[in-house]
Order: sequence, then structure tokens, then C-alpha cells
Amino acid sequence: MSIFASETPTYSYDPRGDTLYIEYSRDQAERTVEILNGWPMLVVDLNAEDKITGIEFVGAKQFGIKRFAELLRDAQNRADLGLENPEAVVDAVEQIGDDMLALAH
Repeated sequence: MSIFASETPTYSYDPRGDTLYIEYSRDQAERTVEILNGWPMLVVDLNAEDKITGIEFVGAKQFGIKRFAELLRDAQNRADLGLENPEAVVDAVEQIGDDMLALAH
């Protein structure tokens, strides 16, 4: 059973905020889990079934996806992230890669 609302994400990037958003569904976010706060920031949006509808990276190009994956792994080891399967989120972040960040628009 997947923790994502869809297996086919879409990507968008806002250069003004250096924000990458990976959307797994257009479902309404029922709650948002702040994984990393401050700078950089990473938040995960969840629908009513607690499936991930989106992941937002603020500081995406400045830090790069590999750094986000490292920070996410560290956060996972330090605390309960409030997610059903935080390891799957880490894996999803690692699969994005900086090449996908470069292609996001």
C-alpha cells in the first residue's frame, strides 16, 4: 500500500521563493507536517486518508536535493515525523535528484 496519493507526481518550481513542489494529487490537504523548519524548509501535505498529496522544498536550488535527503534522514532519526512511513518519503526525495530540479518549471 502506497503512502502517496498517486504514483505519478508532477513538479513545479517557483524561482522567487526557490521552492520546488512535488504534487501527488490535487486532493485538499487536510494537514501539513513540517519536517524541516527554518532554512531550508520541507513540508509534506496529507489528504484525509493521510496519503501524501505533496512535498514542498523551500531553498531547493540553494541546498540541492541531496542535501534535503540528508537533512530528512537526520530528522527521521531524531524524531517522530508524524508520517506513516517516513522512509518512503526519504526514498522519494532521493529519487528526485538535482536533474529533476533543473527541469522543474
